[in-house]
Amino acid sequence: MSLSPRILLNRLHALWPDLNQEETVDRIIAGPADQEVRGVAVCWMPYRKTLKEAADRGANLVIAHEPTFYDHWEFRGEPVPEPMQPQVEAKRREIEEHGLTVIRCHDVWDAVQVPDRWAEYLQLGPVVGGDRYARILDVGNQTAEQIAQRIAARTGESGQSTVGFYGDLERRVQRVAVGTGCYSDPLVLRALGADLVVAVDDILRSWIAGTWAEDEGFPIVVVNHGVSENCTKRHLADLVQSWYPELPVFWIPQGCSYREVRA
Repeated sequence: MSLSPRILLNRLHALWPDLNQEETVDRIIAGPADQEVRGVAVCWMPYRKTLKEAADRGANLVIAHEPTFYDHWEFRGEPVPEPMQPQVEAKRREIEEHGLTVIRCHDVWDAVQVPDRWAEYLQLGPVVGGDRYARILDVGNQTAEQIAQRIAARTGESGQSTVGFYGDLERRVQRVAVGTGCYSDPLVLRALGADLVVAVDDILRSWIAGTWAEDEGFPIVVVNHGVSENCTKRHLADLVQSWYPELPVFWIPQGCSYREVRA
C-alpha cells in the first residue's frame, strides 16, 4: 500500500494517545490528503522559500511545526486579515504549483519530544524534574551569567550569537528550567523549582516578566523561538526516516528566525 499524507499524519498522531483530535492544530493544512508521498521535508517554519526548497529537492510532503498561514489556527473559520490576504493566496497557489501537501506536527511533537531534545541540545546538566512541557536541569552551582554564556555558545551555532538577560547576573543558580516553545513563561517555570528560566522571545514581555525579574533579581535568559525548536526537527526527520527507510526524508535547518544586524 502506498503512503499518503493522511496515513503519515495518523501515525504521528499515534505518538501521543492523549491528543485531542477535535482541537489539535496537527492536521493537513494544504494540498491533497491522499496523494502518494514521494519524499518528505521536515522544517520548523514553512516559509515560501522553504516550501520551494522542499519541492526542488524532490519532496511532495512537508511536515511543518508552525503555521503555514500566519495564525496558530490557520484562520480556520475566521476571515484572513486584509493585509495578509495576498500572501495567503500566493502561498496557496505556490503549494499547489509545487504539488505539495503540508501537514503540521506541533501539538504531538511538543508533548513527546521537544522539551527533552531542547534540554539535550543546551548541554547544561542532567534532568531532575519538570512536567510534560518543561524540564528542570541541575547545573551545579554557577552564576546566572555563566549559564547565560553557556547558552549563548549553543544558540550561536543556530544563528543567535547573543541572548537576552533579565535579573541578577551574579545570582547563584543550581536549577535551570527550559520549556517547550511558548510554554516558557518565567513565572510558570519558576513554580517548578527553577532558579533560572530559559524563555523564548515570543512569550516574554519585557514590561511584565522582564520588569519583575529586574526588581526581584530572578534570572531569565531569552532565546529566539526558532533556535529553541529548530534543533528538535532533525529528530522528527530521523523518526520518519526510520518508519520509511526507502523514502527520501530530509530536514531543512533554519535556526534563528531573525537576522542579527550590527553597527
